[in-house]
Amino acid sequence: MFLTLLLIAAGINYPQIESLINKIPEEIPGLEEILQAEPAITTSFKDAVFGVPFLDDFSPTEIVPIDSLNRSPDGGLEFYPGVYQFDVQSFCLKTATFGPREGSGEGYLFAPIKGPRADIVSNIIIRSFDHPEIIQKDIQLLLWAIITYTKLSDMPRRKQSIAAQLLTPKELYQLNGKALGLIPEKLMDMAFKKLQPDVRETIKVNAQLRRMLTESSTTYEDLERTAVLTGDPPQSEEDNFPQGRWSLRPDGIFIRYFPYNYKRMRVEIYYPEFFLIEWDELGRLTSLADDNGNFIITDYDDFIDPIYVAGEPSLKGFAFRSIRFESNSSSGQERNLLLEWNQSGWTFIGVPDGAGEIRKLSSDRFSDIKDRYEWAIKHKEQIERLDEQFDPKGNLNVLMDIGHFSEAIDNIAANESQTNRELVAGHLNLVRKAWQFALWLREMHSDEPDEFENDPIGNDAVCRKRSKQRLKLKMHVKEWNRWNMEDFPWIEIEKKWVIPKLRKPRQPMVIAGVVR
Repeated sequence: MFLTLLLIAAGINYPQIESLINKIPEEIPGLEEILQAEPAITTSFKDAVFGVPFLDDFSPTEIVPIDSLNRSPDGGLEFYPGVYQFDVQSFCLKTATFGPREGSGEGYLFAPIKGPRADIVSNIIIRSFDHPEIIQKDIQLLLWAIITYTKLSDMPRRKQSIAAQLLTPKELYQLNGKALGLIPEKLMDMAFKKLQPDVRETIKVNAQLRRMLTESSTTYEDLERTAVLTGDPPQSEEDNFPQGRWSLRPDGIFIRYFPYNYKRMRVEIYYPEFFLIEWDELGRLTSLADDNGNFIITDYDDFIDPIYVAGEPSLKGFAFRSIRFESNSSSGQERNLLLEWNQSGWTFIGVPDGAGEIRKLSSDRFSDIKDRYEWAIKHKEQIERLDEQFDPKGNLNVLMDIGHFSEAIDNIAANESQTNRELVAGHLNLVRKAWQFALWLREMHSDEPDEFENDPIGNDAVCRKRSKQRLKLKMHVKEWNRWNMEDFPWIEIEKKWVIPKLRKPRQPMVIAGVVR
């Protein structure tokens, strides 16, 4: 199925493919079609463009129990803003590759499912919610048949019956019309002896799966042993990609993946909460609060001159006088002071151009300015990469300044005792949550697209290693909950934004998923 992609990866271009086809004996039936077949699913790691490296340290501990969620009339789970964790079924969409292993540290990211059979694969998962009697193994068998171009009409009657329940007549006709033939293994070896080993192995595995899927005596375990490689995958420079990196799905959910194996995965999602964010007349962040009564109050030391970066007219650094972590008391009538930092740290405000020069410092308070400036440039690049996937609205300064502030807080907290860090762990996450809320507002401003009801973006989790499997999750968003920017009464002050109030209550986002 992945012949085209793998041939390219192996350094074989299309003229070489045509040359190879011309040398194939005519008595080998169907081999030309196999070489010319487009991969059924083409998603690769280069499509995982929704990752958010800034959130690598965001590991929230306030997890909402799944069993506390309400069900929608059709059985979906109603998610209000917050952090959730649950297990879902997942499915192999890439044969002849190694399955993920729990605790291996392999990083997976969200990527939209692509390819000529992407819609059919997504439709099967969506329709499976209406057929709880169809077990996961039977769905996986059907998916293997589809991605290997197996002729469904040649499969045993029971497997055909499952296909008929999860596919429309039009899809069945389409799949059968583009199925590939069965090639004798000896002739396959003769034709492919000049191909590189990994390419040859993939083609042989898919051919073997096509044959096995049409035999009534084949067990699921037989197919699994053929499709999923076991053991240790080859090591490469790709091994350093971090596990648990967050992605911002186009439906407005932050998500990250922790696979147990190819059949089951732990998923964490964050549906951004509402925040009240305030700045002073100089554009400095002064107050940050969530709906649960948690506050970060900041004062600045105006006796210390701001720091400037030569060549960066929009970037300034300001020293903190105090940072207070507060929370509402149980009565809600007063605030409790959890921790206070005095005369420590500083933060940038503004958006860097990237061509600045660090010169003589005006205060020892800014001794790490070089590292912070380099961080600011990378942070801007991360936001711009996400902007390319959406149609952003709003001021970039908001995201940059919350990011600057978060980095400043992290640097101060690094010098605190473990006890104090644990005391304000929720507040340290508060800043990143506020950043996610601001990003969500920037990117998720448009109205609901008409076609979103059918979850066109799919749920594909891909690993950076090419030797690892691509996974499809049994989970999809059923109801849209984007907001138009007009829903937020933004007030502009010196090119900064204050969010004083939300006009209407947030509605739940409904997600269908298999919770185990």
